[in-house]
Amino acid sequence: MLFWSPLLVPRWGVPSASSPLMVYRDPDLAITAICRLVWPRYSLCLAALTALTTTLSLATTCAVGDHAGTVPPGNRQQRTYSAYWAWDARCAVPPQLIALMDLHTRPLEAEMLADAADGRLDRHTLLSAALIASGIVDATALQRQEAVFRAALQRLHQRLADSHCLQQKAQAVFQFMHQELLFGGYALQTTDLGETLRSGKYNCLTATIVYNCLANEVGVPTCAVHAPGHVLSRIFLPDATLDVETTCPRWFQLSARPAEQAEQVTQTVGIAPNINNGTLREASDVELVAMLYYNRGCDLLAGSHFAEAAAANLKSLRLAPHNATAKGNLLATINNWAIELARQRQFAEAAHLLRLGMDIEPSFHTFMANYVHLHQQWTSQLCQQGRTDEALGLLQQQAAAFPQEPFFARAAAELQGRQRWPAMHTQPQPAQLSSSPLPAALKVPTSASDPNIPPPQEQ
Repeated sequence: MLFWSPLLVPRWGVPSASSPLMVYRDPDLAITAICRLVWPRYSLCLAALTALTTTLSLATTCAVGDHAGTVPPGNRQQRTYSAYWAWDARCAVPPQLIALMDLHTRPLEAEMLADAADGRLDRHTLLSAALIASGIVDATALQRQEAVFRAALQRLHQRLADSHCLQQKAQAVFQFMHQELLFGGYALQTTDLGETLRSGKYNCLTATIVYNCLANEVGVPTCAVHAPGHVLSRIFLPDATLDVETTCPRWFQLSARPAEQAEQVTQTVGIAPNINNGTLREASDVELVAMLYYNRGCDLLAGSHFAEAAAANLKSLRLAPHNATAKGNLLATINNWAIELARQRQFAEAAHLLRLGMDIEPSFHTFMANYVHLHQQWTSQLCQQGRTDEALGLLQQQAAAFPQEPFFARAAAELQGRQRWPAMHTQPQPAQLSSSPLPAALKVPTSASDPNIPPPQEQ
């Protein structure tokens, strides 16, 4: 049995960290137990898995078939945007995955990402960058969405003609947004900003982007602030700051009644607004764009679109290199993609992906656990096909590459011994590795251990 990574966490706007999304293929594996890897002598099995409340059953899709081979070398017919950047050492990525990211980057998106390379948007507004990150690839479609926003902005300017107090303007912008643009109500899955402008549905991320775009255009200075799993707006008043829950249409009306405010937020997004200023961190426009890519990566992985999910997570990680959870979801994508390839008996390609994952995060032991079992399946198939010498060479090659992993040397010696007695089975036996537990999740740095790394984000 190969192990699907449990690293996928909820999107921006999902209620809380107490109900994590766990990624497994078989819903029957969603049981309450401890996570422990048990390797009997003749089979590899998972005794139990960590408790979870939501299970995604990931089905095979045509996208896997499209990308079943080795990671693509990249699209040489268009200029790649990765050339604009020197990758930060904390998010070092193998060249093959950078090429994959380039392959899934259209020219309009490449221009925006190149603009964001220095952490600022100089040639793009937050609105245009967010629309592109949401999936718009055509300049005409982008102009159409921007025209919708500009028309709304003209109506807002008219409404604000008699407003002079900054806080009154901030409240008027908020009320206008919910009446004119966010009329469709809160919808957790609405990650696409273009869909928000079309349907009026929103989540905390898209609502915050819309509010900040409107407010900054009319002279109300704002930025985004976020905590794990949630994002909202911060208004800069002359003598204070004011944090605004953009998902709560009655936020300003209930400002004098905080208990009702909290109840309203809880009813809307499913969480109590118990965030205080000490836990909130300001986010730049580029980081908001990175959150959109992060959400897209979650959606694509849930649909088993592995190559596209990896590309989206790479873009998120490139825009926000300190985002530990974006890196975790990238590892989950690579791991689950490799497992799908192994299920299709494409062992060489699956092994290549796991090696790429180990290059990114050597301490993520799930990669090695799957790498070992993958080679057990691979060599067993070779032996069954009468290609024992090829199986032996493969095991010896891996034993030299990973001397710390006893399975390869042990299986190679066993297979070599069995070759001397043709009457016996020539299939290598699994190694005894009961002392190697499978981690429930990647242990990543937190703000407690490194002040430069924000807490893991649960979108």
